[in-house]
Amino acid sequence: AALAAATWDQSWVPTDFDTKPPKPQPTGDGALGGQTASFTAPVAGATEQAVYQTVRYNMNGYHLTVPDGTYTVTLQFNEPHYSEAGKRIFGAKIQGRQVLTNLDIFAKVGQNRALDFSFPDIAVTNGVLRIEFTRETEYPCIAGIVIAGKTRAANQLASEPCTRKIN
Repeated sequence: AALAAATWDQSWVPTDFDTKPPKPQPTGDGALGGQTASFTAPVAGATEQAVYQTVRYNMNGYHLTVPDGTYTVTLQFNEPHYSEAGKRIFGAKIQGRQVLTNLDIFAKVGQNRALDFSFPDIAVTNGVLRIEFTRETEYPCIAGIVIAGKTRAANQLASEPCTRKIN
């Protein structure tokens, strides 16, 4: 009984002690694993050749630190390795929401061709944009990520533009 009574006595806690749980901190900034590969072949439909000529593959996703706000996230793809459909198939989630399933870049556009998917109205409320890849056949592969949108400060009416390009 004495032990139980002692556990309830919290008079030792300072009155200014913050009892709210801490806000989760970002778990890093950048790719979650994987390797990069660079190619010299021209990429059809690419506005910026260099972005599509380097890909990251075999990664789980990205955690990217951005200000809280609403963004348009563009995932940029190229299939530089395989020359037939069905060799690389994967999916993607942004902020936990499935945005791509059964993506076969070669089946959609062929080898060495740019393929972009834009997803508007992606809300970030904890300072981290999370992109996850789900393996279906072989490793996921991405050439670049473009994050564009407006940030919101808690006590401001105006929004500031924010653009970040990752590859």
